[in-house]
Amino acid sequence: MSSSSQKQTASNSWLSNILRTISPSVTVESCLNLSTRPDPTMPLDARPIVPLIDQSQPLPTRCKHLAVFSELCKSYKFTHLENIFFTVEDILNPSMPSEARHTVFEFMLACVKWQYSELGMARVTFYSCLKNYSHWDDFGDIYQVIFALCKGGRDISGFEKNISKLLIYWLDMAIQKAPPNHDRIPYLSDILELLKVTAKFNFAFFEEGEVTEMIQAAHKAFFSSLSHHHLDDIKACLEFADIVVRYRFVPFDALKPFLEILSTSVILLSQQPKTGISCWPIFLNLLRSHCAHSAILTLCKSIDKPSINTTQNTDTSTQGSIILLSETAWGTKYRTYKKGAESYMVSDSVLLLYFKKAASKGDSITNTALLNALILLIETPENNISLMDWESIWDIVDECTQHVMEAIELQSLDISLFDIKQDSHPLYPFSHFIQTIIGLHREKKYKGPLSRWMNVLYKLRSYTSDETAHLLLTYYMKEHLFLPSTESWIELLQDMANTYYIDNNHHITESTRLTLLDMVMNICTSVKDFYSEIIYVNVVIPMMEKLASETDKNIRHKAIDLIVSSLSDCQNEAIFDTLLTILYTCSRCLCDHGNDLYHKSAQKKQHTLHRKNSSAALIQAKHQFIMDSGGRDGCSGFTAMMGMAELFENLLISSHGTLCVKVFNKILDIANDGSDLYCPFGGPKLVALDLFLRLRCPTNHHIYMVDDNIPEEDSIIAKLRLEREKRKEAEDKKRTKGMYIAGPQSYSPDLSYPSPTIVSYKDSEEEGVESVLDINEMLKSYVRVLSNSPNWVVVIFVLKRLPQQLSNKHLFCGASPYINKLRRRLVKSIKNRNFLENVVNVPQTIKRNDLTIHAYTLLTVLISYRRIFTDPKQDQDEMVYAFYMGIAQVTNATRLCINSLAVCCYEMPLSVTKMLNEILGIMSKIISVSSVSVRILEFLSGLARLPNLYANFTGDMYKPVFAIALNYLQYFHSQQQQLQQQTTSATSSPAIGPPTTSSSTANSHKDVAQGALKQYVLIMAYMVITVWFTAIPLRERRKHVPFIIQRLLSGISMGKPIDEQTFTCIDMLSRFTFADVCLTPEKKSIVSEILMGDHQGTPNRSQQQRTWVYGHTLLTLRTAQSLGWIEVTIRRPSGTMSMMCYIENKLKSDEIDYKTLPALLMMQYQPDLMAAKILKGREEGGIEEDPEEEPEQIQKTVTDILSEPVSDSLPLNTHLRKAEPYIDPGFLYLQLTNYPDTSRVLDITPPLPDDEATARSIATFDRIPVVEFHKIGVLYVGQGQTNELEILANTYGSPDYVRFLNVLGTIQRLRGRMSNLGGLDREMDIDGRYAYFWQDDVTEVVFHVATMMPTRLEHDPQCSAKKRHIGNDYVSIVYNDSSSPYAFNTLPSQFNFINIVISPHSISTESISPAHALMGAENTFFKVEMQTRPDMPDIGLLNEPKLVSAQSLSAFVRQAAIHANTFAQVFWQSSAGGKREYVTHWRERLRQIQRIKERVVGKENPMVSKTGKEGPNDTSLDFTKYT
Repeated sequence: MSSSSQKQTASNSWLSNILRTISPSVTVESCLNLSTRPDPTMPLDARPIVPLIDQSQPLPTRCKHLAVFSELCKSYKFTHLENIFFTVEDILNPSMPSEARHTVFEFMLACVKWQYSELGMARVTFYSCLKNYSHWDDFGDIYQVIFALCKGGRDISGFEKNISKLLIYWLDMAIQKAPPNHDRIPYLSDILELLKVTAKFNFAFFEEGEVTEMIQAAHKAFFSSLSHHHLDDIKACLEFADIVVRYRFVPFDALKPFLEILSTSVILLSQQPKTGISCWPIFLNLLRSHCAHSAILTLCKSIDKPSINTTQNTDTSTQGSIILLSETAWGTKYRTYKKGAESYMVSDSVLLLYFKKAASKGDSITNTALLNALILLIETPENNISLMDWESIWDIVDECTQHVMEAIELQSLDISLFDIKQDSHPLYPFSHFIQTIIGLHREKKYKGPLSRWMNVLYKLRSYTSDETAHLLLTYYMKEHLFLPSTESWIELLQDMANTYYIDNNHHITESTRLTLLDMVMNICTSVKDFYSEIIYVNVVIPMMEKLASETDKNIRHKAIDLIVSSLSDCQNEAIFDTLLTILYTCSRCLCDHGNDLYHKSAQKKQHTLHRKNSSAALIQAKHQFIMDSGGRDGCSGFTAMMGMAELFENLLISSHGTLCVKVFNKILDIANDGSDLYCPFGGPKLVALDLFLRLRCPTNHHIYMVDDNIPEEDSIIAKLRLEREKRKEAEDKKRTKGMYIAGPQSYSPDLSYPSPTIVSYKDSEEEGVESVLDINEMLKSYVRVLSNSPNWVVVIFVLKRLPQQLSNKHLFCGASPYINKLRRRLVKSIKNRNFLENVVNVPQTIKRNDLTIHAYTLLTVLISYRRIFTDPKQDQDEMVYAFYMGIAQVTNATRLCINSLAVCCYEMPLSVTKMLNEILGIMSKIISVSSVSVRILEFLSGLARLPNLYANFTGDMYKPVFAIALNYLQYFHSQQQQLQQQTTSATSSPAIGPPTTSSSTANSHKDVAQGALKQYVLIMAYMVITVWFTAIPLRERRKHVPFIIQRLLSGISMGKPIDEQTFTCIDMLSRFTFADVCLTPEKKSIVSEILMGDHQGTPNRSQQQRTWVYGHTLLTLRTAQSLGWIEVTIRRPSGTMSMMCYIENKLKSDEIDYKTLPALLMMQYQPDLMAAKILKGREEGGIEEDPEEEPEQIQKTVTDILSEPVSDSLPLNTHLRKAEPYIDPGFLYLQLTNYPDTSRVLDITPPLPDDEATARSIATFDRIPVVEFHKIGVLYVGQGQTNELEILANTYGSPDYVRFLNVLGTIQRLRGRMSNLGGLDREMDIDGRYAYFWQDDVTEVVFHVATMMPTRLEHDPQCSAKKRHIGNDYVSIVYNDSSSPYAFNTLPSQFNFINIVISPHSISTESISPAHALMGAENTFFKVEMQTRPDMPDIGLLNEPKLVSAQSLSAFVRQAAIHANTFAQVFWQSSAGGKREYVTHWRERLRQIQRIKERVVGKENPMVSKTGKEGPNDTSLDFTKYT
């Protein structure tokens, strides 16, 4: 079949279908004959289904068939579709059901999608219908059909002229129909999407006006979407804008709305950073177009004029415009989008000009954007900002500043403007801008005008941060705007002070206030010469008025420093008084708020309790108050009081004595004020006392200060001092760095130099002296503290330092009333045993009984004030009695009391004499206490050498002295016996027998020291017995022997031999009981030499000598050349005795004796005098001695002696005979017997062999001294001398030093002296011609005086000859005139154990006025102190320095040196000398006799009798029973 026939058949079929009666079973498929379709590729005629969808059919049927046909359209091609549309077009009526209308739209959509190529005119028909369709409820279906009809905007053929209007209309409708509370505008993004695509592919069809309308519609849609906050709609608008600039251009008429979209988007999108949407590519593409200049100009105008949109988005658009402009001109953040945009350069000056206009509108949002833009400008390193541009920038900032200030005041904001960290804060941009400028300034990159910036900071000074305030203040300082060179400098400084210090603004931090205080202090220093009063009145005083209520510690410190600095330089007394009053007010203690409560509580308890119990409750209440208050940081008055103390120090060396006295009186008020007694920290009183206790004065009473040399670790005052030093160091560093204005160089005043105008005492009109400090009131404050203060911290602070200050006697010349009151208080509290009873917080480690040591320390110093006592005799008696009470009960003060009593022996002898029996009685009871035994024995040893104190002793009054020493010996022996029972390794003192070496070895320095101390105490006990026994009158000695011997032996166990020391002591008793003879003949007398023939040089053959040993005696008999004469020499441990004996029996001899008669005559006269005459003749002759002439010389001497004097000018008694001394025959008896070896019969032994060994043994024995020998070095230290050579090279000393030496010993010629010289040369005067010696019955001392030894620096530049002697002395006496402390190792030596240092201290305050003090007045009091090696224990009277008067100095020092040297020898033997026992000379002599005897009789113990009986008891040894 041909195609024409087929078409004809189809046409006939369609017609037949119309005419055919419609049956209900007819379907769309059957109408279209789809089952019989001959050619599937041929389009079908759609008209056959018209009857099925005709209006005559029911609507559901029509919709049903139309839906089926719509589905078929997906599979078949149809023609005449417009006929189908016209048939169902009535269904689109809004009155029809929405489902029915939707079916028609689905039909249209199916036709467009599947029949697009066959639509023909149906396409235009569809568009025309839909264009005019106004029912908005079906817009979704309409949009889908139109979208498909134009292929999503890509094909608008047929309706190019009005598609834009349709879309614009739809945009308007969408905006109008938007639900009010919906979060988005329905269909808006779809319409915009279609508009975008349509514009993108069809811009060529649109006129410029149409594009403008489209942009305006997009502008409207954008801001409508903005109000609904729907990002998809906004994105669609921006995408449309992007299409415009990419595929067309922005018409000039549309620039403003277009840019408003972009500027608003900048702000909007910056708030939604995660959207991924950006408007910057659109804007940068715009700048690539020919509209770039117009766009920039439009943006500039937009920030100066209102927007076309008068809604709330106006400010946002303006803000965005500023951002677009700033980023275009200065931005770097979006540099990746700006490729090519750099070709258009925006002028900074023009831009800043428009910004300045915008800033004047006063809009906070605009100002924020402007500030952000300026931040971008100045933060970008590539932006080179000119000075003119900087001025524009600061013009803008000035406008913003004004608005910021208005906003703060309007809203009453209380903020720190430049410390804002939240970027959401409305003032953050301004704060950020200033911080950016600060950062540039900090990095030295800020190139703008500094003054403009500082003007801004000045305007906002009340809201500045620490850093900005510091910058502002520093700028004013560096520009000298605070100095008089600036016209309004004082007003500016006042303004700064009010803002940053005085005003109660909590934003003013500590740092800012401290900075201002630093600057004000620096300014005051710089202008003090001319403008000090102005700045003090206008700035300093207003700043300081409320200082008393200041709570910040650092501020108080700095403010106090400012006041102190101002007062130190103030010349106006009125201003001075004002500032001093402020400082005084700040010095008050505010810690005692609970005081009233405490008093009420105490009063209540007093009503209910017994008086004694009430006192205890009172003390407990005080203690509880202090403990409860101890948790605070510190007393509020400390800082100001430290400042007042510093002020006093500054004024002390200045010429303003009156001002210094004012400050001193204020400090006195605080020190004497009782309101801070209960301050747990000590209160400002503690600082005042610290100042007072450092005051000193020389002999002319001019005040100076010393450093506190008492260590105070972890104490309150130590912390205050440390804090003060740290602050001063910090201030010095600031000045060194040149942080502030250069002023006068700071210096540290030398407080150790006496003030020229301020004195402690003035008894006459001394020229130049203006002011006198009231030292009596100062001492009054000490007495009040000691009497009333309950605070241990304050009390112990005074007690530790007051003795040192009291030793400076000249300071207290005008304080006699309170010196006496202090003495009375101390004595009374000691007697009543209530010293420091008010103190409640005594540390638990301290016993209350031990507190009296501090009272005794003060009393010891007050000994030197004895001459100003009110009633000298009674007051001295009371002081001695107080010391007596101190030894009545053993405490840690007992040793001090014993030492003080020793000083009183020299300084208050009458009072000590009055109490001596009681003192000795107490000492006998406590001698066994190890801590005080050595003190007691040293005291007794020194007392024995002061015979005036016991001159009235009779009989048994000496017995307590022996009892003390004997009690200790008994105690010692008992301890030794207990020790022997506990361990077999320990041994007691060796017994008589072979000498033994101690087997004990010290394990440490402490053990060595303790061992040496025990030996020393034992030696001192025997020494006390010896010196006191020889001190007893000869007639009284016999009665004490039984008591001494009995007590000596009572400590020795039965069966035990007598120890060596006891034996030598008994031997001493036998020697001195019946005669006062020297322990050894110093040299042979002339009589002896004549009779014995020793002067002839060679012995006669008729002379014979034999030596026998019996008991512990060496008896030597030697016949003389003169017939019948025999020399008897008896050598015993305690001494050697020599006698000349004559046999009265007639001897058978033919020789004529020519010598006996002259010798007998000369024996009645002093042989020493004759010897002296002979020696004098030899020295004056200066020739060699001729043995042949010697008899003639002797004869001449004898003749001179026996003849009467020729001249009447010579005294008649020049050569008178001595009074006959008393010698009891018992003396000779005991010397010739074997006593005390009485248990034996007399040893019958042959004489010692007459050989060299015997001669050597006897010679060795004779070389052992019979006295305790000491060699003491004496050094003089001149003014300013510190090293060894200077001191040793001295050849003379001061007059006081010479007077000291003259009393220290007796000066004697060295050449020819036979006694021990301590190594000094006795032949050639190598060590000088003279030396000082001192001796008593059992002790001999030689003083190696450096100034008396030859000084030959040309031959001995190191003074080695002097050091050879003094360097080997264990003890040196150092007379220190250097005015500085003497260092222990100044003269280093292996044997330098102890130095006794004497320092001139004060003159007589009663007889010499201050005006004459510097004219060389004599020092009458000396400070004596002992320096020991670190490993030595505490011995002697000088464990603490003592003040000793000139009249007692030599005797006191000599006795201390003897004790020190004794101990040093013991210590050396116990440590460096081989760790062996120290053996006295008597013990060594005893041992030597034993050695000699052992060679004869063997090693049998001589103390055990041949019958086996044990050693002798006290009955056999009591020689008084048989003599």
